[in-house]
Amino acid sequence: MGGALAALAGLARPNGIAVAAAVLAAAGLEVWRHRRRPGRITHRLWTGAALAPLGWAAYVLWVGHRAGDLFGGYFAVQRGWGSTFDLGRDAVRSVRHLLLRGDRLDVPSPC
Repeated sequence: MGGALAALAGLARPNGIAVAAAVLAAAGLEVWRHRRRPGRITHRLWTGAALAPLGWAAYVLWVGHRAGDLFGGYFAVQRGWGSTFDLGRDAVRSVRHLLLRGDRLDVPSPC
């Protein structure tokens, strides 16, 4: 069930990959906990772990298809928006700006 929900989260938003990572981490922990008792891990765990990142992958490929570059289109769109991976630094900056100044955020244009 968790893998299917993570796949749906990835289909809805690209940051759904965080949900897939949580499902994969939980699956990895379960495998580690049962490492001395082989055969106790059901196929449902493996199925959920396999399904979890598929929604995100489908989303990225769909955006890439729409952008004209199946494997690089999503990342080109992200670069156009000025989006980078900064471990949440920009989110903290934005929240701090809103709390301290109380005005609107300055969002960059994609063009």
